[in-house]
Amino acid sequence: MRGFSVGLITEGYNPDNVGGINTWVQQLIMAFPYVDFTMINITSKNKLSHTQFPSNVKKYLEIPLWSHKDEMTVYDRDDGLYEISINDSNCYNKELLSIKFYKHLENKYGSIYDIRKSFLDALKTIIITEFGEENIDVIHTSNAGLAGFVGVHLKQLLKKPLIVSEHGLHIREWKLRLSSKFFPSEIEFPEHIKQLNFRRTYKDALNINRDIVSFVYRNADNILPVTSTHIPTEISLGADPMKIQVINNGLTIPNEENNSCENNTENDCIKIATLARVNPIKNLELLIDVARILVEESNKYEFHIAGPIEDYDYFKELISRIEQYNLENKVIFHGIIYDRNWLQDKDLMLLTSLSEGQPYAVIEALLQDLPVVSTSVGDIPNMVNNRECVVEGFSADKLASRVKHVFVARKKIRYGDKYKFSMDRFRKNMENIYKSWL
Repeated sequence: MRGFSVGLITEGYNPDNVGGINTWVQQLIMAFPYVDFTMINITSKNKLSHTQFPSNVKKYLEIPLWSHKDEMTVYDRDDGLYEISINDSNCYNKELLSIKFYKHLENKYGSIYDIRKSFLDALKTIIITEFGEENIDVIHTSNAGLAGFVGVHLKQLLKKPLIVSEHGLHIREWKLRLSSKFFPSEIEFPEHIKQLNFRRTYKDALNINRDIVSFVYRNADNILPVTSTHIPTEISLGADPMKIQVINNGLTIPNEENNSCENNTENDCIKIATLARVNPIKNLELLIDVARILVEESNKYEFHIAGPIEDYDYFKELISRIEQYNLENKVIFHGIIYDRNWLQDKDLMLLTSLSEGQPYAVIEALLQDLPVVSTSVGDIPNMVNNRECVVEGFSADKLASRVKHVFVARKKIRYGDKYKFSMDRFRKNMENIYKSWL
């Protein structure tokens, strides 16, 4: 596959962070040092990354999600991708590729959202100027949302196959976003858009995202969910079942000699780890409620949360909850952790998410033989493969009870085949997909 070139389109990727889509991109690039990657990243941030990429990343371009007006000077263009959409949907499915669709947006909302020119014109300019000189063999997107949307345009303009990976289900996560009281701050709307009445816009946003996802599924040549639990939704939105193949995420398995995660004795502090970005979808208020229950019973418990702060309003509410429960010394936020050895002195992984695909946090725990207790979301029940460690619903009492089961009963939790999530298997499966388009 030397000389093979991938046009990689991502949404919300942060080269400076780890976990989730960030880890997936890093693992994909590392898995194929002999493949060239040209990247477009759709971001809501107005801060460019200064990360040094590996030599096989030939080009990296960030496109802003919003036109941030005065904040846009950091970019070389005025236009951002437009996400909140129109109330009438007569031009969605058949016309998403057409200039008519974007002109409709511009005419309807241009004065409100500061759309300087139609997105399609902007996208064509980007493709011609940034991708025109690149010899792309396949287009690979990180989701079926806006990244997939851009991927379909690239497919049509470059006449190349489109591969769509899917981690969390884009449409499900948008439903959760829209129901959150932190919306729209959680996805960093510009201030001039935050001031609008979002009551009707919630419905509009969900409609456009559903139709974009359906549009992407119908135009994809390969659809690669990380879990079979995604497949019914994908098919219901128009995906061809023959084009769907599950490919698990993968990580390098730690050296067995250095893998020393063991349950502590009853005289030791019990350290509970959570790898999660500070975002409402991770439901960290539930984790704090679990901490309150367990600390009231025993002062041994400590809760350590590692991950970037994505939503500061949400973070401030979590801190207030911690202070209300007097847990300041028991629930600790560590920010971004790059050292995989960070888990080695921890005794259990606790996840309280509202939605997941196939989280790297669980994979990391499995590869280090660390017990996991989690809400029953995404592929976690299949990954953990132990009913005693997965809780249906979002009950703090039930989660606390499962945590105690691991330590009070001193029961070492064993899992299935952790090699299912190895980097070697991930590389082999992805290589077969890429080779099919040679």
